[in-house]
Amino acid sequence: MARRGSSSSAPPRGFADVLGIALISGAVLLLVALYSYDSKDVSATTTPTNPSTLNWIGPAGAWVAYGLFFLFGGAAYLMPALLFLFGLSYLFQFMAYFHRRWIWAAVLILCCMGGLDLYSETTFLTRLHDNIEQPVGGWFGLTLNHLLFRHFGTFGATVLFLTL
Repeated sequence: MARRGSSSSAPPRGFADVLGIALISGAVLLLVALYSYDSKDVSATTTPTNPSTLNWIGPAGAWVAYGLFFLFGGAAYLMPALLFLFGLSYLFQFMAYFHRRWIWAAVLILCCMGGLDLYSETTFLTRLHDNIEQPVGGWFGLTLNHLLFRHFGTFGATVLFLTL
């Protein structure tokens, strides 16, 4: 009679490992695209554009960075960090609890967008606005504050963002 393998052997994790490596690679590419973003690379922001793309990832990186800055503003810089953490969670079993935390990651990004838009007049954030040439909280943060959090005032909205 053939014996089964011992129960202490590790289960096969091929797909989880591939997914983890893909998420980490995507996080690195996204971080480099956001870091090297130049608004003059994209024809949606200026005409004429740069003669050659200054974004280190190329035209695709320039457009992805533009889209993320347009939608999420400065909170786009959280995307590579979250992708990296989720990638690590697929590679290492002790971090697997992150698999069930994606909704809280979305709440974190929404709160950061709203908070950035709420305090967009500060010196640091005006420099960020000048660099990305988009609303600091992005389109989502601007809409979130306009429709919902403007009813609470700056202090009330800050307390709600911190609570969430």
